[in-house]
Amino acid sequence: MFQKISEEYIMAATEQQRWSPEQYAKNARFVSDLGMPVITLLGPRAGERVLDVGCGDGPLTKKLVRWDAEWWVLTRAQPW
Repeated sequence: MFQKISEEYIMAATEQQRWSPEQYAKNARFVSDLGMPVITLLGPRAGERVLDVGCGDGPLTKKLVRWDAEWWVLTRAQPW
């Protein structure tokens, strides 16, 4: 079922993508809005580590500081 994706294809796709905070806010803000109930359900605690992959411009991550868990973010976005 899975196909191997060529490195050339990945590089070409990556070169065509450009980060735009304005476009993210306009078209993808719902992602972080939908993520907050999941984080609330999980209830991170002190001593736990949480990895936020693809955090965009960080609106969800900024809300998460109230929990004592250790937060790590991974994104291709510009620093926020």
